[in-house]
Amino acid sequence: MRTRIVTCIDCGLERTIRDRNDQPPALRCRSCNMRMMAGSQSGELSHTWRGGRIKKGYYKRVKLFSQDPFFSMAHCDGYALEHRLVVARALERCLVEDEVVHHKNGFKKDNRLDNLQLLKGTEHNKLGRMVKAL
Repeated sequence: MRTRIVTCIDCGLERTIRDRNDQPPALRCRSCNMRMMAGSQSGELSHTWRGGRIKKGYYKRVKLFSQDPFFSMAHCDGYALEHRLVVARALERCLVEDEVVHHKNGFKKDNRLDNLQLLKGTEHNKLGRMVKAL
């Protein structure tokens, strides 16, 4: 294989590459390519984007953006718990920290509105103790 010098289109760094007949040389050096990829791979531009929905632990989480009226319910990473968001949108208001959303059938993946029940934290604690007593 033959070697030649190629200049990066972003920073102008010269680097030595091996010529390959089947592939054109990369236009950017490795550091510029990594910088470019890091900037374009976040949020909706990422190849791993799945509509802003992730599963963390037992619960599904939904990505909220600052324009969303329910953005105050999001954690510091911008994701909110889906079951809390379903109830909040049905009530047309944000939930406060003291309010707990209970899954009636016990399946934490089932976030249908008819399976969710809004409770105060103390009511939810009592409900948990009653279930354990049975």
